[in-house]
Amino acid sequence: MIGRSIWGPATICLAATVAGFWPAQSKSAETLACDFGEGSGPRWAAAWCDLDQSEDFGKDDRLCLRIGGAREVLVRFLPAGTKPDQPVGIENGIRTVPESGVLEITLASGHPRVSQVSIHGGPSAWKWGFSDGNKAPTLLGIERLSPGEACK
Repeated sequence: MIGRSIWGPATICLAATVAGFWPAQSKSAETLACDFGEGSGPRWAAAWCDLDQSEDFGKDDRLCLRIGGAREVLVRFLPAGTKPDQPVGIENGIRTVPESGVLEITLASGHPRVSQVSIHGGPSAWKWGFSDGNKAPTLLGIERLSPGEACK
């Protein structure tokens, strides 16, 4: 787990917002409190957000993920007590990351007691293969959206 520092992903996201790369989030979006990390191997790459406390995510909850690097990712909601090397909690298969790097998702199912939200990219992840040249992902921020709200 990577500790928090002044130069963490939240600071980078804020700097990108101030510089005009991403618009500021609306006041009603809830930024998830977590510690960010990244890792990779010869055939895999992942970035994650270890939540400060486990959270329940319900069917139809909407999230805004700010992603760098990869153009295709899997999004995973890891249940508390589950080993992260297992392909559990994958939400709806491979997703294409927009050029903006802002991926809005609506959950197809509920995910109770989640301890980590992660994205997986690179050449492959478990049984999923990504397009040639897909890079390692970086997770810059996650917000839970209010009803009717869109990623900004």
